[in-house]
Amino acid sequence: MAQRRISLPKRMTTDDTASTRQGPNCRRLIPTEDDAVPRKKHKRRESKGLRRRNAPILSKKPPVLFLDSHQAAAFLRLSPRTLEKHRVVGGGPRFIKFGRRVVYKISELEEWAAAHTCCSTSDAIYNGLH
Repeated sequence: MAQRRISLPKRMTTDDTASTRQGPNCRRLIPTEDDAVPRKKHKRRESKGLRRRNAPILSKKPPVLFLDSHQAAAFLRLSPRTLEKHRVVGGGPRFIKFGRRVVYKISELEEWAAAHTCCSTSDAIYNGLH
């Protein structure tokens, strides 16, 4: 029995690899790189439920204003336990409680650190710290 030749378009080639769905004697047509059709880009729609009419779109995240006790301790290079002790005894940076959560303003941490700046060990503030 002679095999029939199938005439293919000029740009199409055949792939002799067998597919389990098509059977071992079937050939698949594979388009060449020249046949690649550019895909249309779809426009993204804004979700209507989240945006109010004429409300500005926030493209950037708002700056971080508060740090929790672990982040504040890392910011000041202290132990979180030291900040906890300062909250109980006093003398630490000012903090805010949101329910059970304790947070620190970054500006308060910077002010507290600046207030504890010493020039030498004979400064009055240095003796008050130790």
